[in-house]
Amino acid sequence: MPIGEAIGEVILRPILELILYGISYWTGSVVLKAFTLGATRLSPLTTIQEKNRSKRKWHQIDWSIWLHLPMQGRALKAEFTCLVGMLVWVAIGFGIYFGTRDENQTAKASLSTHAPLRVQSATPQSSTHCRSIAPGQS
Repeated sequence: MPIGEAIGEVILRPILELILYGISYWTGSVVLKAFTLGATRLSPLTTIQEKNRSKRKWHQIDWSIWLHLPMQGRALKAEFTCLVGMLVWVAIGFGIYFGTRDENQTAKASLSTHAPLRVQSATPQSSTHCRSIAPGQS
């Protein structure tokens, strides 16, 4: 393993994951608290790897969105809160993309990429030959 990959794996990856999880958790917690009017308890970000304790086998996955904390009740899992936050950022990104896209420029670009068309003239004196026109010309 080259030294650059080792530095990226050991130093940069945890920093980027912390930033990504932190921003998505914060966004998800704000959205969920606003959506539920504060009625839903959220588990802290530090519990992101915790699973519910039960008599499951090792190969079974915990699909519940609730984390059952002892002596505290249930709270929404940090993974679900991060997922909501990431989906909010994806929706914002799509909104910005589609909101700022220029429809006329897109239509012109798609028309200019097609090959020229061969059109026969409709007048009787020139009915024996064809002329080439580009899309958008009359």
